Amino acid sequence: MGIQGLLKLIDDNLHACCVRQQLSGAGTRIVVDGSNVLHELYRQHKLDWANGGEYSEQRRVTVDFFNALQQNGARAIVVMDGGGVDSNFSDVAYRRNRSIVTVPQSLREEHQNLRRDSRRDSRHVLPTLSRIVFAETVEELDIPLYVADGKAIATAVRLANHYNCPVLGNDTNYCVCNLRAGFIHYQYVELRDTHVSVFHRRSFAQHFGLRDPNLCLAI
Repeated sequence: MGIQGLLKLIDDNLHACCVRQQLSGAGTRIVVDGSNVLHELYRQHKLDWANGGEYSEQRRVTVDFFNALQQNGARAIVVMDGGGVDSNFSDVAYRRNRSIVTVPQSLREEHQNLRRDSRRDSRHVLPTLSRIVFAETVEELDIPLYVADGKAIATAVRLANHYNCPVLGNDTNYCVCNLRAGFIHYQYVELRDTHVSVFHRRSFAQHFGLRDPNLCLAI
């Protein structure tokens, strides 16, 4: 879910909080939060979730995404969310109930082709097999795939710090983690450009006058 309002704050202070660097210069490896990217690919490519899922198209855009990373010199390591843990049950239940409430309206908007370019169009419901299709596609591409014990974030941070490389995802919770090589938000990735904006927690803390950036969450 992320931290409400944080991405806009970073947007407004992008040059102070982020460093532009080449993907191939970001430690060569890059840890990808697969659950985050799966949702972003559905949103970005407007896959036809309303009619039950276009799995062949999902596979194609997934292949294109990881091939583009590789062509830009980044070797991906993918981490997916695993089974729920007790502390996440209430959060997961809340989000699923919220999604169920918005489905009828979202379906109407999808079929009426309304608000195609608005933020509201980002709402979607992943088809049942989308997670399996994504994971199998990653494995077919011979990309290392880890399934976390619960949420992917802790496993992704540990792997990224082990390889001294950034994490790529859409969850602003990564911004308060102790990521030595930084965090790349999906919205800043343009795969036709070999450079990306990498968020660094220490730069953010210095810009806003926080004396101790370690007050942020350290995993």
